[in-house]
Amino acid sequence: MIDENLQQSNKGAVTFKWDVLKENAGIWGEADFVKTGFVDLINTTKDTTDYLWHTTSIYVGENEEFLKNGSKPVLLINSTGHALHAFVNQEYQGTGTGNGTHSPFFFKNPIPLRPGKNEIALLCLTVGLPTAGPFYDFLRAGLISVKIKGFNNGTVDLSSSAWSYKIGVQGEQLKLYQGDGWSSVKWTTTSEPPKGQALTWYKAVVDAPSGDEPIGLDISRKKTVYKNVTREANSSLTNQEIFKGSRLFRMYVIVGTAVDLFLLLAYVLGGFARGDEHAVRSATPHLFLLSCQILTENVISGLSLFSPPVRALVPMIYTVRRIFVDVDWIHDVWLNKTLSATASLRDIIWYWFGKGIAVANLGYFSMNLFLPRAFEKYLQQKGEIHAKSAEEKRSSPINKPQSSEKKIE
Repeated sequence: MIDENLQQSNKGAVTFKWDVLKENAGIWGEADFVKTGFVDLINTTKDTTDYLWHTTSIYVGENEEFLKNGSKPVLLINSTGHALHAFVNQEYQGTGTGNGTHSPFFFKNPIPLRPGKNEIALLCLTVGLPTAGPFYDFLRAGLISVKIKGFNNGTVDLSSSAWSYKIGVQGEQLKLYQGDGWSSVKWTTTSEPPKGQALTWYKAVVDAPSGDEPIGLDISRKKTVYKNVTREANSSLTNQEIFKGSRLFRMYVIVGTAVDLFLLLAYVLGGFARGDEHAVRSATPHLFLLSCQILTENVISGLSLFSPPVRALVPMIYTVRRIFVDVDWIHDVWLNKTLSATASLRDIIWYWFGKGIAVANLGYFSMNLFLPRAFEKYLQQKGEIHAKSAEEKRSSPINKPQSSEKKIE
């Protein structure tokens, strides 16, 4: 815990100096490899770095309308995560990120293009989204599509272009974070380090203060350097709730949890305690299906590979199966189990408690037999995406480049 009396020291603040070093955007030296289309970010950079450069180029003809009216074409990037920084002709254009619950994101930003050759450089990175979960090593990350909207011929798709790749950033290769590494390059000394400048390394050497009292190091940003232009677009993508019910619906879920889990578990444990093998035998299949459903739903929801309809289909399948189990349960406790005439009050309560639990479970899961709204929502979004893709294909030129430069006349 930090002492509440700890104060910031102003000693040496006037004469304090920073050393800065700015990297160039894109590939330095030779590319590691060139490939048509995109690669998986995690598998490509595993155990070496969190960064992967993607670069390609596009040729812009002088007759493009946006060059005449001063407008800007729009860069559209769809990614499975986790984040990226976009550069055009060495100039920073923006940042796109996912979040802790949904790493995919959509990046949209106007970009300045000039007549002739333009270089597109994308620095993709992993930041631990998600940080854990089942089959984590099988989750993908990286680019899905890169398009530029606003040309005379419509939207240009760069996804099938040849991309040059470089693993890591230059500062990592030079080991600027080590003593031997930072002495091998020429730093620029300044009393006021630049702000809002991407791909910049900062270095400062300080004398350790005397004494053994605690000190504080604050490296937080006082204000946001980069504006997240994709926040609005991400809001619809990151909301992956299958149901977004009212307060009444949430109460319905709570009641169902009590009936299906707590009371059922109490009935099975009570059967063991009372030596009632008939009660245990009747309710155990239902409890077994509940355990399997919890395990299956955790696995499905932990993977971004499955769409909302698939996630909604899992409880529906279990619901149908459990209705048949509940019918057998009701038949067993209502028809096959009898109560003796000399039964005590406790035995009578236990007898009707078992019957009530069986009927309550059958009623609850019968009400769950409806088509989730996730199907309607998913199919509607899918239809909109297909319609938009078809429109872009009709407006885009049919051109599959064989090099990392795409020419637009």
